[in-house]
Amino acid sequence: MRELSPVDTLFCFMDSPRYPMHGLGVLVLDPSTAPEPLTYAGAREHVRARLPSLPPFRRRLVERPFGVDRPMWFEDPEFDLDAHFHHVAVPEPGDDRALATLAAEVGDRPLDRDRPLWECWFVEGLEGGRVAVLLKMHHACIDGMGGLEMISHLFDLEPEARPEPPVDDWEPDRLMSQWELLVRSIPNMLTGPFRSLRSAAGLATGMARSRLARSRGAGEAGHAFAGPKVSFNEIVRGRPHRNLAWASVDMSDVKTVRNAFGATVNDVALALYSGAVRSYLLERDELPSRSLTVANPVNLRDQTEEGQYENRVKIMGPLLETHLDDPAERLSAIVRSTGDTKRASASTGTNLFEDLFGITMPGVVDQIMNLYTASGLAGAIPAPYNTVLTNLHGPPVPLYFTGARLDGFYIQMPAFEGVGLIVALMSYAGRLLFSVTATRELTPDVWKIAEGIEAEMGHLLGAAASQRSA
Repeated sequence: MRELSPVDTLFCFMDSPRYPMHGLGVLVLDPSTAPEPLTYAGAREHVRARLPSLPPFRRRLVERPFGVDRPMWFEDPEFDLDAHFHHVAVPEPGDDRALATLAAEVGDRPLDRDRPLWECWFVEGLEGGRVAVLLKMHHACIDGMGGLEMISHLFDLEPEARPEPPVDDWEPDRLMSQWELLVRSIPNMLTGPFRSLRSAAGLATGMARSRLARSRGAGEAGHAFAGPKVSFNEIVRGRPHRNLAWASVDMSDVKTVRNAFGATVNDVALALYSGAVRSYLLERDELPSRSLTVANPVNLRDQTEEGQYENRVKIMGPLLETHLDDPAERLSAIVRSTGDTKRASASTGTNLFEDLFGITMPGVVDQIMNLYTASGLAGAIPAPYNTVLTNLHGPPVPLYFTGARLDGFYIQMPAFEGVGLIVALMSYAGRLLFSVTATRELTPDVWKIAEGIEAEMGHLLGAAASQRSA
């Protein structure tokens, strides 16, 4: 058993029927490389054999009475793999859009909190004989880099599977009664005020340093709650639904643009997304005169943390520079903005994201989130950021699941009140894969943004050619 971290606890208590805090991976597989036919039963047994390398799959969330302390993970004594594995066929014509629609429907369904917080769906009926695996998991269990760590244990580097499965020395925990959980919380309840003071001090110090850096000319870094409001920042009445689309560009093209402008891969990705969002808003006649802001989470793990799956992130806030028309000018401005953001973040000396939610007890966080939605404050207060782009560095070589090659890896992200457009970016086998998650009621034509990303690649390649010849 183990206690959740402050950030994991945040995602646990942000979870609601309106905005469930789980993500979903869409793993598109080509069975033609497999030595044997890829079946539902075979996929399930493959996962069963890899369970020793997948600790979150057998951990069950147990909340403390009255929310007096952080929840705990218990090794679930009632774990049943069959309760997590499902079988479904995608509707005709079985293309990417049909698969994305199915994934969005599966992703909108809440997870059962009386079981480990994940599900796996084996999907047949895709065009070209492909199959897909939909892996849904709560954000309290895992962040993006933790997800890639998990995928590395589910997949192999060659079509032939590993000869020997890992030894399974897993032992279930005894689930505690509510009284035992309450008694166990007493030490943390006594020291909680001191931890809150430490977090408050860190938050105050970070905010003061951030304000000082800004007063000294922090440059073009974006700031929370400072973006203009656009349609995908509206608040949906009733229960919102997510939709999903994806795009792919060649990594060689990204590197060509990166080298021409002295940028990073993340800078180029932001520019591709910026151009797509700008075109989308122009078409809807709602492009603001000010730049949109973007939350850009970065990984805080180092190489010594292999096997750790919990959330370890820090939020950066560059500008998307959507007010600029010229692609080259827009990318150059993004390069400056991300540099300013990194310097401003380094100057704080603390992780404001963790400090903010280390101040209050978990149960208080729960009540704050409920009040934020029910009171209408979500509609009155500007969104923290207009949108989110999270960047994951995936494997540069193909991966195989029971011999079937992984051809595509797309991610449906959790959404938030007021932030209805989120992009997950992942490099994989020579490509840069963009997964665009939107709130369907606000952005029904999400594929236009995905197609805009691919179109913007052409614009940036032209700008890179002009840059080299100048």
